[in-house]
Amino acid sequence: GNGALRSQSVTGVESALNVTTTGDQLYGGATTLNGSRYQTGGGRFQIDGSTILGGAGDILVTTGTGNAVFNGALNGARSLRIDSSGVTRFNGIVGGDNALTALTTDAGGSTAIGGKASAITVRDVLSWGETTALERDVTMNAREVGFTGSVWSAGNTPVALGVNGTTSVTFKNLVGVRDEANRNGADPSQALRNLTVSGGKIIIDTTATPNGMIIRTAGNLQAGAGRQSYAAALDITGGTVLFDTANAGALPADDGTGRGLATNPLP
Repeated sequence: GNGALRSQSVTGVESALNVTTTGDQLYGGATTLNGSRYQTGGGRFQIDGSTILGGAGDILVTTGTGNAVFNGALNGARSLRIDSSGVTRFNGIVGGDNALTALTTDAGGSTAIGGKASAITVRDVLSWGETTALERDVTMNAREVGFTGSVWSAGNTPVALGVNGTTSVTFKNLVGVRDEANRNGADPSQALRNLTVSGGKIIIDTTATPNGMIIRTAGNLQAGAGRQSYAAALDITGGTVLFDTANAGALPADDGTGRGLATNPLP
């Protein structure tokens, strides 16, 4: 019949076309995704080996409440969108050998970047739609990079984030802070160790943070840490931005609006 599989678990080198299950999809080895849609009915989607995005066109992985996990390197010149209200996890370098065309996560759950995922490279748009937990130092490169959710340090020690968007980098939520409940800095381990941003334009949109945007780096935790470096003037939309850093000398120039360039060194 045409009904969905209950679950799928395979090992070895696989070439997967469109797959729909009501449970888990588990791929134990190197896997090539040649289809356009991989859907679980709330089950887990997980590839333990390297992943190649083969074929052509966009790819959608949708898991409902299930997690989506890429444990190995991820490469291929296709657009990948992951819709999950669970955890979307990247444990390997993304686009290191063949940059993805685009990478998008939705707003339903959370994203974790850990393991060996030291770099994420996308040719066009890199869009993080949900809170992004960084478990390791990582650099991100794309034409446009956007953070709709918060981005924060979730490692055993604060981690460094480097972002380059040749056209633009946009922050629409807290940086170095997990959520509004943690904005007072009671858990300083959430702060980034260092933040380096470059690109054609750096946009900070405070619309989603009515209590004010915070960009926090953890200069009080490690010698030589706490730096915030911006390679372009800021385009600040909305209210105030608090640059919470022990390295005030690294702050950007005023964007001309007179808004947002408050500082508050960490205690």
